[in-house]
Amino acid sequence: VPRLAERLHARLPRHREPALMGFKAGAVAKGDRGLADILFSRIVRSRGDRRCQRCGVYPATDTAHIVKRRYSATRCIEDNAWFLCRRCHMETEEWPTEFIRLVERTIGLTRYYELRNLANDGIQGNSKRFWAEEVTRLKARCEELGLDTRRRIPA
Repeated sequence: VPRLAERLHARLPRHREPALMGFKAGAVAKGDRGLADILFSRIVRSRGDRRCQRCGVYPATDTAHIVKRRYSATRCIEDNAWFLCRRCHMETEEWPTEFIRLVERTIGLTRYYELRNLANDGIQGNSKRFWAEEVTRLKARCEELGLDTRRRIPA
């Protein structure tokens, strides 16, 4: 299946890696929340051999959240994200059946509902403190994985 997927994706334009590891200019929040997004994306992108978790095409380019990013409580939880190619990211966003199939195959419905409940409960207390603690946690995880923790990686 990965070879078939690679042929199907061969017509897609080649992705060039921007300075912020896949973020579009202006797409990253400022402050600790923005740094948390960057670190979290690096952690998700470090999985496996840079292949799409759905179809296996190389290289995948998108960090796709399972429970949407707008929920701070689950935004940077590692099993709340997939590393997908652009096509699979769009298909899971647009087709609920494909989304549920991938949830079942990766984290399972039980964990999905746990993440949804966490998202609905929201963060407790001060938002600034929450994001500062997330940055500290994510930096430690990046160091554990041998990943760069700077906001920008020199070209």
